[in-house]
Amino acid sequence: MTCVVVARSESVQNAVSIKLSSLGISALPLSSLGELRKALKTTPVCGVLLEFTASINASMDGKQIVQELVQIYPSCKFKILGEEVLMLGQSLESFAEECRKFKPRVIRSDVRRTLHLSVYLSADGAFKDAEASVTLNVSEGGCFAYSVREWNPGQSVWLRKAGSETVLRGTVCGWLPWGNDKFVPGINIKFDHEANLLQL
Repeated sequence: MTCVVVARSESVQNAVSIKLSSLGISALPLSSLGELRKALKTTPVCGVLLEFTASINASMDGKQIVQELVQIYPSCKFKILGEEVLMLGQSLESFAEECRKFKPRVIRSDVRRTLHLSVYLSADGAFKDAEASVTLNVSEGGCFAYSVREWNPGQSVWLRKAGSETVLRGTVCGWLPWGNDKFVPGINIKFDHEANLLQL
């Protein structure tokens, strides 16, 4: 199991890597957010740790990358104080446990654009109990849609853009539940067939 550690200083990278290793997780050290997307396209990881100062000083593009990644991976910001790794909102041990429960994965190669489209989500094709929603990002093969309902990875989901009768069927790739202040609740959807939500 591998966790990305983004920190500008090699000594900080090493300190966090040693702590993670003691918890049974290897580290992939990176010195900037600019390296992150490329690394995640080829290396399956189970979590992302961001040095607090690196995320604060990130460019707008870097901050958008961070926002996308917290919707995909367990992630947390940290800082080093002496020999301690201080995490924002949790301990390193609880973060490691969260990572162990997450199936390591790479990010998709097609680009997701930040785009807010009004859509309806349904657990059945008849839309009997549809949920009004909005996408946060969209690609040719999928999207992330806001939802406060409970979903299961692997579950089928039907999506219809507001003002259109065309229905897209997809599969839930990931569910972020309501009630965690680190991310927006919702589901990652991969369309079952080649489809482009932007053309509906």
